[in-house]
Amino acid sequence: LVDTKDCENSETLLHGLIFLFHKKFDGKFDKFVVDDFHHVSKACKIDYLDLEKSMNLLKNSVKKISTHLLTYQKQIANDCFQAKISIFVETAQKDLFVIDSLWEHMTLKWKSLVTYLCFDPKKYPMERLFGDLNNFVCQYQSVSSVRNSGTRLNT
Repeated sequence: LVDTKDCENSETLLHGLIFLFHKKFDGKFDKFVVDDFHHVSKACKIDYLDLEKSMNLLKNSVKKISTHLLTYQKQIANDCFQAKISIFVETAQKDLFVIDSLWEHMTLKWKSLVTYLCFDPKKYPMERLFGDLNNFVCQYQSVSSVRNSGTRLNT
């Protein structure tokens, strides 16, 4: 959108898009990018594969410690390890259930987005999509602020 310029080489397609939004909707949606895409700056920094590996590691770790607790034998008479760690494991399993449900929800949303936008997620991964959206947000804000400051100077 910023590489396609008009015949005078002064405005880009993004300038035209912002002008069209402003004219057609009376300025109501001038800040839609800021309002609707506020999350992409953080989302573009996340690597899906690393996140997936971390999730699997967390699940395996909780499973291992649960198994270890089942076979644990007290070392001394007043050994509190099993009592203390069992409380931790119970809390960890509850938290893991919440995290796992959020993970599943995110994965379903991602698959829905991939289907809607019709692209191959192996060739165009999540972090690249959000990186491109983040670039769009930055460019939109830059052009919009220049346009708004130019409008203020003209009035």
